[in-house]
Amino acid sequence: MLNTQSFFILYFKILNCALLLLFIQSCATSTSSTAAYSVGPTARQSNSTADTGSTSSSPSFGGYSVSVPPFDPNIPSDPEDYERLGVWPEVRRTEAIRIAAELKEKLDGSGMIAAARVTPSVEATSHFYVNGKIRVSNGEDLRLSVELIDITGRSRMSKNYTHRVSNYDDPRATSRNLHDSLIAEISEDVIRAISRIRERDRETISRVERIRFAESFQPSYFSQFIDTNRRGRTRLVAFPAENDAMLERIELLKIKDQLFVDDIQKEYSEFTADSNDPFFTWQQQALVESRAAREARNRARGNLLAGIAAVAIGAAIAADAAPYSTAADVGAAVAVVGAVGAGVAITENLRDARSHTDSLNEIGKSLNIQLAPRVMEIEGQQKELTGTAAEQYMQWRQYLADFYNLERTPDRQL
Repeated sequence: MLNTQSFFILYFKILNCALLLLFIQSCATSTSSTAAYSVGPTARQSNSTADTGSTSSSPSFGGYSVSVPPFDPNIPSDPEDYERLGVWPEVRRTEAIRIAAELKEKLDGSGMIAAARVTPSVEATSHFYVNGKIRVSNGEDLRLSVELIDITGRSRMSKNYTHRVSNYDDPRATSRNLHDSLIAEISEDVIRAISRIRERDRETISRVERIRFAESFQPSYFSQFIDTNRRGRTRLVAFPAENDAMLERIELLKIKDQLFVDDIQKEYSEFTADSNDPFFTWQQQALVESRAAREARNRARGNLLAGIAAVAIGAAIAADAAPYSTAADVGAAVAVVGAVGAGVAITENLRDARSHTDSLNEIGKSLNIQLAPRVMEIEGQQKELTGTAAEQYMQWRQYLADFYNLERTPDRQL
């Protein structure tokens, strides 16, 4: 077993050098400077003002966009809790990305969804956001909590999901990932929830999405068109004219913003493909160990109950017998033997459970994914982006903001 575990550890470490640090911390978020938004872009300060435009009709509806940030890996803040809770941080981070990428593939182009994308954080611009959290993942059981939120901050779906793998060698399986049916169930629920959106809400969501993106570049002007309460719910107050010059400039930046998000989709896909073999093998190994540990704990509990019963029976025999009689001696003997036997069995089974838990800890060590810097371009000017996916995305958004301000004040230099 040790040689196999060492192989997986080595494989993961080799994988480190080929893949991307971009993904590890890609769930980072920041707070808004103008409102307590739960999802969507935040405002970057600007001092420009302009007259309010008039309400006008929106462009024809072409379908919704859906952001799927990597799931919250739910890693305890105290490393001392890793083993107790059965959490292996490196594997959890990998799985958090894989689940998002797998869900994105099932959502993309389905129902009323025009495009689904894995995004570095909830600050990307979309009509809807699928926020998920890994509750339990040990190779055998996968428990997730998922919430669908629209750009106005309204929750459209919230549900807990549970799936237990029976056998990784099941000939009926259509995918190497035997949790695939759970991802499909989540996808179907998301598609169903979006399909229930009323037409009048559809227009509001579309307009708020456009204003929220514009506000992140020009809050002093675009904040007047929306109002956000303390709970993070946003309502549309008005909408600028479609030929509003400031809105038109912002729409060009939005195209560049989407190009960045589209550009990293292939890397999320490559990450999933490159991690398939070691991750699925880890799942199979972890299934064996998790099931063995669970069964050992169940046996220990059974032995404890059996010991308690033996002690109770022995005590009852002794209580019914005359003092110093043979029956009393037998009852005492039954109680002692039952307690000792149960104690030995409990100790052995708990030791067995601990052994399997140790094996899981060994299997789930050290995954550290690295990514090279990327270069993005706008209007002939290039910007090198470094760091995690969330950090690169925020650098790009800041660069777009600087570019926007440069257009307004051409004497400035980027």
